[in-house]
Amino acid sequence: GKTTFSVDNSYGIQSFDKPFDMANASEYASIMNQSLINGGLSERFADPASMGKGTNWWGAGVNSTAPQQSFSFQMSGGDSKTRYSASLNYYDQESFYNSGNWKRFTGRLSVDWDLSEKVGAGVMVNPRREAWDNTPSWYQDYMLIDPITPIFRPAAEQVGLNEYSIYQRSYYTYVW
Repeated sequence: GKTTFSVDNSYGIQSFDKPFDMANASEYASIMNQSLINGGLSERFADPASMGKGTNWWGAGVNSTAPQQSFSFQMSGGDSKTRYSASLNYYDQESFYNSGNWKRFTGRLSVDWDLSEKVGAGVMVNPRREAWDNTPSWYQDYMLIDPITPIFRPAAEQVGLNEYSIYQRSYYTYVW
């Protein structure tokens, strides 16, 4: 039979909304103080209102959209006794985080033979290659780290540190 070919290409944008509203620094400090008081302990923050909005970790680290694209090529054909098909696919998506992306390459090759009315044979190969380039998995961290903690250490503390050590550690949550 005749060999047929097809090509598909698509581009889209995936959206990702924040799952819920997070407390700002003043609200967080008030909530933590109340929690400590309920547990019979002293307040940790003397003036929660003075802390302002603090760090919006979700807004600082998570994008609301991630572009993605896909390209595929297919061919198929054969005759009454032999059928074949092949495809190549490429998929690329930027990360929702401020770094990284995901790329996937897949292929498929298939050949089927009718050896008789009751016996057939076939071969199929499906190679796949995926790459997660510098894509973090910080989803939970962005929801758990407190808004009191700044993103970066003070400039005076950054001297001599590498690019991964300049971030401020949270002293109020277990993250980092």
